[in-house]
Amino acid sequence: MVSIAVVLIVLWPLGFTLAVAVLLFRCREAIETQTPTPLSRAIAMLHREYRPHFFYYELVILSQRTSLAGLLLLLPD
Repeated sequence: MVSIAVVLIVLWPLGFTLAVAVLLFRCREAIETQTPTPLSRAIAMLHREYRPHFFYYELVILSQRTSLAGLLLLLPD
């Protein structure tokens, strides 16, 4: 159980970040030209708060949060 938990703890942040990156970059053209497609509308929660040119900024925020949470695991009790 512990080994499965360790694998999932490592895979979840990387896999989720990769999935968000793939979705955003597949819709890059639709987001930047502001011509919505069904997929870009479906993932609007990931990019609507940012200017179209900075559609990828959610990845920056997600990476920052993941890194900070990971650093907390390294602190001694």
